[in-house]
Amino acid sequence: NEAFDIYRRICPSYTEEISEIHKTEPYVYSQTIGGRGGFSPGEAKNSWLTGTAAWSFVNISQAILGIYPDYDGLIIKPCLPDEIKSYKVRRYFRGKMYNIEVENLGCGNTKTRIEIL
Repeated sequence: NEAFDIYRRICPSYTEEISEIHKTEPYVYSQTIGGRGGFSPGEAKNSWLTGTAAWSFVNISQAILGIYPDYDGLIIKPCLPDEIKSYKVRRYFRGKMYNIEVENLGCGNTKTRIEIL
């Protein structure tokens, strides 16, 4: 739950209510945001010029969905928040396509189904 909460605080689509302050597209990460003491507090600068979107994908897919590559193989160890009831992912790894389905059973428990194509 904590990891997903942190993600929501920085994800552009979850901050739509302040997009008029940011003055950038509501679906784009910006390089900087003006601080409280700045000339234009809350205003975002240099959208599209950051690697944050790529790193967010890595963080979501690995830390929350729990799918990450390892030397020994593909690790699937979900850490789902209560809000995510289930998900399906198709992941290409070492020449094989994996269909992964995860169901959130609550209390940190999940049920996982993996199909290798």
